[in-house]
Amino acid sequence: MNTRWLWLVPAVLATAGPTHAEPQVGREGRQWVDSAAGSIPAGPRVKVFTRGTISLHGENRNDIAWTVKKRSRASGEIAAKVAFERIAVKAYRSGDWSVVYVNVPAELDAAADLQVRIPKKLQEVHAESQVGRVEVFDLDGGLFANTGAGEVQVDRIQGWVKAGTGGGNVRIGRVAGILKAYSAGGSIFVDSVGGDAYLETGGGEVVVREAKGRVQATASGGGNIRIDHAAQGAALSTGGGIIDVSRAGGLVRANTGAGSIKVRSAASVDLVSGSGQIQLQSVSGGMQATTAMGAIIAELGAGKQLRDSVLSTQAGDITVYIPSNVAVTVEAVNASPGGNRIVSDFAEVRPRLQGGNMRSEAQGSINGGGAILRLAAQGGTIYLRRR
Repeated sequence: MNTRWLWLVPAVLATAGPTHAEPQVGREGRQWVDSAAGSIPAGPRVKVFTRGTISLHGENRNDIAWTVKKRSRASGEIAAKVAFERIAVKAYRSGDWSVVYVNVPAELDAAADLQVRIPKKLQEVHAESQVGRVEVFDLDGGLFANTGAGEVQVDRIQGWVKAGTGGGNVRIGRVAGILKAYSAGGSIFVDSVGGDAYLETGGGEVVVREAKGRVQATASGGGNIRIDHAAQGAALSTGGGIIDVSRAGGLVRANTGAGSIKVRSAASVDLVSGSGQIQLQSVSGGMQATTAMGAIIAELGAGKQLRDSVLSTQAGDITVYIPSNVAVTVEAVNASPGGNRIVSDFAEVRPRLQGGNMRSEAQGSINGGGAILRLAAQGGTIYLRRR
């Protein structure tokens, strides 16, 4: 995912829309300001573009109403008026698209904030700012929202959403369709998404409260990833942060370069940590968990059917809690020398030394035996605990 989502502004602009308000230059703090407003007929699709903040609201209406507030740090009123005259506002209809385009020349120390009210029952909306916050609310169709630098906030969207920023947070409220969100340097926060979610940040964290589809999240800068509920599972990767999954209805794949991984409930897991602890609770299905330097703690789900699984650490303990109603066959090998390094609460699994006390092994069937649970450790101890 990247910022190539930017849509191209048409090379030829049509005639400006209906009447605009007479400019009224004034002061707000240290800035000169000037406002203009207008409206145009609404097509099934809308594009808005500016350099400044965008605030776009869907309403029960038939036209598109817009207000532009131009802002300048010019030294005086005359210089501000000259700058404002160079900021062009174009509003027009072209085929299916209704466009509100504000052109702020790059050499001006100026911006233009844009407020737009549109019909909520549109097929598609594009809102793009060169620099500034973008916020969009209450739409029935799809949404593309992007800014070169600033926060993006989206809520109450019934269609799909693509949201991106070159340097700010992305905050998603409720989205009914598929979500794609990108931030080059900020965090991504998602409240609720009805479809799959594809999330990527280069310098922040990712937090998802609920996704009814599958979650794919990447924090390449090393931020944390937290998922409260992913109904169809998750694929998660971070350069060195913590991964925490509360509940997943499908497979959880997770990889962190240096942080810990915790999964409280999932259908199955495939986890890798470069140097961190892995903790599993109430996992059914298969478990694949590997850490180069850290402990593994696994609590098998009571009454849940386990599939063949492997837990492995190169420098740490492995502790497995086994309920009385879970049938499993254990194959454990501990390559740590210097005596028995496997401790079992089960008479069916008896540890023994091999290779002249160079490693410990244990095999046995618990509760009649079932799926194979392979445990491999060194530099620590393997514990089989009765829950």
